[in-house]
Amino acid sequence: MMTAEPGLLECRLISVSETHATVLVPDKAVLPSSCDLYFRADGKVGRHCYLVRQIGDKAELAIMGRIGSDAMAGGDVFKV
Repeated sequence: MMTAEPGLLECRLISVSETHATVLVPDKAVLPSSCDLYFRADGKVGRHCYLVRQIGDKAELAIMGRIGSDAMAGGDVFKV
């Protein structure tokens, strides 16, 4: 996950839909109001998000749009 500050924050994805994601962040990490959530280490698949709420290490994010090489991809990238 890319935060407003330079650098990445490794988190664990709990759930994801087309409009929302829930992640676990390291202890004492506080997410900014917006961030980029990457699904791949190479940054080719990701979403720009806004923080809905964070309680402890659990953060709920609203997905605002695609980022990375799939930003222009058509169809549903969540389908296998």
